[in-house]
Amino acid sequence: LHDFYPHANSPYILLALSPNQGDSYILREFNLDTRQLLSPDDGDGYEISTLGMHYVSYRSPDELLIGTDFGEESWTESGHSRVIKAWKRGTPLSDATTVYEGLVSDVAVSQWSYTDRGYHHEFRTRTIALYNVYWEYRVVDGEGGGCGFRHVPRPPDANLR
Repeated sequence: LHDFYPHANSPYILLALSPNQGDSYILREFNLDTRQLLSPDDGDGYEISTLGMHYVSYRSPDELLIGTDFGEESWTESGHSRVIKAWKRGTPLSDATTVYEGLVSDVAVSQWSYTDRGYHHEFRTRTIALYNVYWEYRVVDGEGGGCGFRHVPRPPDANLR
């Protein structure tokens, strides 16, 4: 279960469904109000029907940040997401635009957003090695505007919570 976009009154949640309770799963979006799975075939809803280790986070009620199989160069040597794209509701995954990329030698790459006390925040990370993570942060103003990402100065093995 992936959290819905936290500052909106959005009824959407993402379900990660794994047939064997492992790391690989398919992704479906569920509407809590109607109690139904949403379908991209109806022009609404997100779905990844290929079993894999996908990375997903709501950027807004109508946009996901996603790392999945975009082709041969979309994974790190460790088998995790290397490319993060922004996927708008009602569009095919192939139309998603790249917003962040790591190196093939990285362990993993991620980007996520949340809202707290009226401010919309975005973080992104490159896990270079198990305890060596490069963090960047920005405050988002309006529709994706605001300041650019800035490095978070900290010891590379320190965890932010």
